[in-house]
Amino acid sequence: MQRRTRTTAEPLDLMPYVWSYGMGAESTAGILRMLTDPSARPETIAPDFSNLVVVIAQTGDEWSTTGILVQHYVLPLLRKHDVRLVEVARNGPTRKDGVAVLQDTRQPYRLHLDGVYKLSRENRVTGTMPQLGGVRKCSQKAKGAPQDAWRANEFGDRTYIHAIGFNVHEGTRITRDSAYSMGGQRIPTYPLHEWGWSRQDCLDYLYRKLGVAWPKSCCRHCPYAGNKSGWPEQLARFAALPTEAAQHIIDEYVCLALNPRSGLFGPGKSPDHATAP
Repeated sequence: MQRRTRTTAEPLDLMPYVWSYGMGAESTAGILRMLTDPSARPETIAPDFSNLVVVIAQTGDEWSTTGILVQHYVLPLLRKHDVRLVEVARNGPTRKDGVAVLQDTRQPYRLHLDGVYKLSRENRVTGTMPQLGGVRKCSQKAKGAPQDAWRANEFGDRTYIHAIGFNVHEGTRITRDSAYSMGGQRIPTYPLHEWGWSRQDCLDYLYRKLGVAWPKSCCRHCPYAGNKSGWPEQLARFAALPTEAAQHIIDEYVCLALNPRSGLFGPGKSPDHATAP
């Protein structure tokens, strides 16, 4: 498939405005506010939302409860405002395998949480688990790369605005992400950071507007959800959804058998240490 090329100059307010939607509290709050509060909407989004594109990259391992909430609260809002939703996923473990477009529509009714090539499948084949570290390689591979590939194919050499839901406390991630400008083609923007919103602000906003305590969006085997503050919520999900959690517990057991230092939460740490009374 050939990349598209720009044939005419486009005014700034008609540039494609692409929101990378991770389905978590921050990006959900950002999209909800932009669609329902005109005062929070930048001039770079057309009044009819015709240039707004919400893009989701499915890892194949997201908790089903997250998908249910997005389908119940977010998709109807996208349908109401005729907002374009694109859902993508990796076709395989390498870039040359390409990206699958699971849906591209302005009237979305369901998500495809299973994706195509699951991150957990790759880990299972290699006998590894996602590792703790500041660069979040698993997220870059399963979420960032498919979205990058889709935008490259969709926009070619056209300039576009790329919104990401980093909150006010994620300055380090913003500094790292903003350096990726593709020679000026990609114009990054961070609405939540500009509003001064923290993660708690987003959670409070969603509870006020929807009456829902929005859960963390993450893979079922995410080590970042196993930190001191996040583990109680993740453990509750393991208990509530054992059929979804079981395979990942088995995966970690196998991974530790192959390499005792490669546990999900670092050397000497495993889910069993947190489940003990």
